[in-house]
Amino acid sequence: MRLTKVNPTQHRLIFSLVALFLASVGLSLTACQSSNVASRYNKEPEEVCVEMEVKKIAPTNEERPASTYSPNSEIAHFSPRSSAASRLKEEIKKYLGVKYRYGGMDKTGMDCSGLIFRVFINAFDLILPHSTAALSQLGRSVPKTQLRFGDLVFFSEQPRKVTHVGIYVGKGQFVHASSSSGVIISSLEQRYYRQRYKDSRRIVTFQ
Repeated sequence: MRLTKVNPTQHRLIFSLVALFLASVGLSLTACQSSNVASRYNKEPEEVCVEMEVKKIAPTNEERPASTYSPNSEIAHFSPRSSAASRLKEEIKKYLGVKYRYGGMDKTGMDCSGLIFRVFINAFDLILPHSTAALSQLGRSVPKTQLRFGDLVFFSEQPRKVTHVGIYVGKGQFVHASSSSGVIISSLEQRYYRQRYKDSRRIVTFQ
C-alpha cells in the first residue's frame, strides 16, 4: 500500500476540521440535554408540587392500604389555591344528593366519614381513614371562628366521643352525609348542629 505524505499545512487543516466537527457534536448534545431538562421541569410545576405533598403523608394504595393508615398531625399544603380548591369543590358537588348508607363511600350511598374518604381521595389522592374517630385525630385543631374551606368539622351526641363529621365550605356552612337526608349542605348555626359542635381540624391548607 502506498502512503501519501501529509505536509504541515494539510495536517493543520485536517486537525481544525476534526476539532470543529467535535465541537458541533458536543454543542448539539448539550442543547438536547438542556431541552430535555426544561421540558421535564416546566410541566405544570404547581401540579407536581401538589402530588409530592399529597404522597408525603398519604402513599398510594400499593404503598400503604387505607386500612393501615396511622393518624398523624401533619398538614398537607396544596398549591395553587385556585386549582386545588376547585378540585375539592367539584368533588363535593358530585356527591350532593347521594342517599345515606351506613358504611358506604360511593354514589350508591355513603355515611359521613365515607363522604370525607371519597372526596379527598378523588381530589388529592389523599387516603384518609373511613372512621369519624380516626379523622378527629388528624391535622390540627382550629377555632370555630377561624374555619377555612376544606376544614373538617366534628359533632357529638356523647360527651367524650365524636359521632359525625362534615367539610366546611364557607359562610358558616358545611357539607355532610346526614342519616336522614343524605349528602346535603347545612348551617353550623342551626340549633341542632350548634349544640352538638365538638371540634374542627385542618388537614389541608390552600396556599
